[in-house]
Amino acid sequence: MPDEHQNDIVVLVGGLLEDSEKPQPCPPAYTNLLSNTNLFSSSEAGFIKGIIQKYKNITTNAGPVGSVFKEWRVKRLIRPRIMENPTNVFRVALFVYTNSNAREEIAAFFNNHLIMARYRNSSEDGYDVMLYDEDGIVIEQYKNGVLDGLFLGIHNPINQNRNDEIRCSSLLRLERGKAVGKFFGWDEDGKILIELEFKKPFDFINYQDPRTRVDFSWMEMSTNTTRAAHSPK
Repeated sequence: MPDEHQNDIVVLVGGLLEDSEKPQPCPPAYTNLLSNTNLFSSSEAGFIKGIIQKYKNITTNAGPVGSVFKEWRVKRLIRPRIMENPTNVFRVALFVYTNSNAREEIAAFFNNHLIMARYRNSSEDGYDVMLYDEDGIVIEQYKNGVLDGLFLGIHNPINQNRNDEIRCSSLLRLERGKAVGKFFGWDEDGKILIELEFKKPFDFINYQDPRTRVDFSWMEMSTNTTRAAHSPK
């Protein structure tokens, strides 16, 4: 992070995520439960629960309820975190909704152990979702095509047959692409790994470590491309 931004952030607990080796007890006000009204409004909690339910059985062959398959698209992932070679292209299934002008793009990797979905309406409002079998779920909200709203990690409740309450692994909010308020990171036991406070809107995405950044972008490919589209195994 450039030195000129150091005074824009207050480090309350820990430091960079990869340096946070000593989790701290979590104050009750910041308990990483979805039911914690200090962290989530009722509408936000309902939105998150709806996402978890919606994507329980989503693949490129089975779109969301209320949608129909339209076509395959060839795209390139511009976030190389999950791809050894970010120049590789892959197929994305496009679904359209029958009762609205919304659309959904879905890609599957590693034999469906990683699902990436992008929901947008005609105003480019919506969200991106990543579902990892073992690690968890990431939800990123967008408005007018820009990150805006929740930027959230959840310990995955889908494939573990658990009935306990939904717990977060990280929580950040963005406005017009910039981080605002506080950023929290928790371990699986609910201890705080990191707590940051942004004193003014901060370009958090731009200054993430490229090895650990979790937001993603898909770039359209030419329709006459001759390269084979695939998903990594």
